[in-house]
Order: sequence, then structure tokens, then C-alpha cells
Amino acid sequence: MGDRAHGSPPVDDARDRRGPAAGRLERRRGQARASRATPAERPPAGALDGRDRVGVAAMVRLRAAVLPAWGAAAVLLTGCLSLSFHRAVSDEEYVLLGELREYYDQVADAFLGANADALAQLYDSAIGRPMTRDQVLAWARDFFRKHGPAHFKVDKLDVERVGHVSAVVVLTYHVDTRDGRGSFHGVERDELVKHGRRWSIAAWEKLQ
Repeated sequence: MGDRAHGSPPVDDARDRRGPAAGRLERRRGQARASRATPAERPPAGALDGRDRVGVAAMVRLRAAVLPAWGAAAVLLTGCLSLSFHRAVSDEEYVLLGELREYYDQVADAFLGANADALAQLYDSAIGRPMTRDQVLAWARDFFRKHGPAHFKVDKLDVERVGHVSAVVVLTYHVDTRDGRGSFHGVERDELVKHGRRWSIAAWEKLQ
């Protein structure tokens, strides 16, 4: 009684007299009961307890800290866009890479909406190699008239150079049409320029 009055925890005298061997037996029995738990009582497969979730969060923070320092060999910006930079990437370059992602998202939207005018507007007004903007518009109108909406997908984007007003990338892509007859794919080097907040293609060269 004197010990409890001073804040000591109550002692289970019966359990204490059983000794360490009885304690080990009790632990084994507890493990056996846990293994026989019903599916509703067991945690779902792959579930994370509190410590696991903290560890995963720390891993995400670590990767976010390491990538800017060492560069991105393959930074996944969207589900369908892979960027390869091959060297350390600055914070400003990450912003510019995001803008390039948005540019090719607009290309995909134009194909999906069969919008020839929107597609042509993504090319610089002064483009002349290998086609002018008017020629791009004529090609797009003919393409969508024949095949309708299409899925444009970037398979890979290798960044050769990127700055605040210009960029050079090697684009690997494919376009799928509903009828299959208009589907095509290729690899090209795109030269992009930025006017205000808008990127556009100033020239491109077919590589494959």
C-alpha cells in the first residue's frame, strides 16, 4: 500500500510469481491467437502502421531533396510524359520543364478535340522549316476530316537545352486514330520559342 501511495504501478503478484518461463509461454499463446484472427480483425494486406507511414513520408521528402541536387535522369511530369535531362537541374529549369509539359498537353488536347486551329496556333507565326503555320493548318484540317479525333502521346522528351525564351528537345511520340489508318509515330527535334507566357514551335527536324 505504501508503494502505491507514492505513485508506483500496481503489481500483478500472481503473474509475477509465475516467472520468466510463464511469460514466454503467454507471449507465444498471444501470437497464436493473432494468427487465427478473422479477416475482419486482421489489418489489410500491405497496410502501413504509423511508423511505416512516417518512413514513407521521409523517403518522399528525401527524394524531393535529392533530385534538384543530382538532376533528373527521368522526371515523370505526367502519366505520359518522361523528361530526360542528363545533368543537375536547377529550380528555375524545373519550372521551365513544367511549362514544356503544359505545351505538349495542349498539343494532345488539340488532337483529342480534332481542333485544327488550336493545333496550328501552337506553331510560331514565323515558322518556315519544314512547314509554315498555314501549311500546318491545312494538314491538320485534312487529317481531322479524314480520321477525326486522335490520341497524341509523348513517349519521351530529351531536353537538349532549355532557357527562359527558347528550348531544344528531342521528342519521341505516337498518334493513334480511331480508324487506325491515320496512326503514326516518330522522333523529331523541336526548337521552341517563348513569347510572353506562350511556347510555340519555331522549327522541327524529323529524325526518325
